Amino acid sequence: MNTHADKTPENKSQSLANGLAQAQSGAEGTFQFMDERPEALVQRKLQEIANKSSKTKQLKAIQDQANNSIGAKQVHQLQQKVVQRETKRGPDGGNIEVTEVDDYLPNFIDNGELSRKMYRRTAGITQGWNDTDLFYADGEGDLVQMTIKMVNDYWDPKYEGFAQASGPDWTKNCEDYAKSGGAGTKSGEYTNKGELTSLLPDIGHYVINMSYHWMRVEKTGADAVTIRQKDGESAVYTKDFNLNAACEYILGKGATGTVYKL
Repeated sequence: MNTHADKTPENKSQSLANGLAQAQSGAEGTFQFMDERPEALVQRKLQEIANKSSKTKQLKAIQDQANNSIGAKQVHQLQQKVVQRETKRGPDGGNIEVTEVDDYLPNFIDNGELSRKMYRRTAGITQGWNDTDLFYADGEGDLVQMTIKMVNDYWDPKYEGFAQASGPDWTKNCEDYAKSGGAGTKSGEYTNKGELTSLLPDIGHYVINMSYHWMRVEKTGADAVTIRQKDGESAVYTKDFNLNAACEYILGKGATGTVYKL
């Protein structure tokens, strides 16, 4: 026997709500109700405009930054080419195209005059030294040749008893040479001969940093040490010592310092 259940308006509304809830739950993410009220439509439109504006500003800022970086680099390179290269009269009276060596003046010709500058022949050597490519000039004056002999005449007396292991090089100072290939691992600091000796226990290579100087030290035996060093544009100087004499020499260059083991 069929039974007919009379559905009131309330029952119909409840049934419809339950059905919609089940459909939404069973197909979550596939659709959602859109608020079509006028004020909601206006709010969504304003939000879209704001989002687009924000993204546009971010993209523009990134692009501007990139453009500025590239532009600044190109301008800097151009300025260097324009400012550094020039033609000056050489020692023989002829014109030489030279490039100024920025912020560097060799010790042996630095007489304290701020107008004195160092130059190298354009397309000439970029490291080491020779007798043809390096010059200095006072202000707008003519170029003066800087020779290997001039460098050695200045530095050799300061390293009496040392032999030259390589020629002068204006591109490397004492720190550059001592740390070439790495500075090693810090062993410790010294303030006297006993502490320094204890930091050189093993045969091998060391780097020593004093307050104003760096040097390489090689312990070749229990009582044999070789010191190698350079100063500014000088040659590399080398000398063999016994351990006691080596420590005395090092302390004479700098009463305190740090030892690194390579």
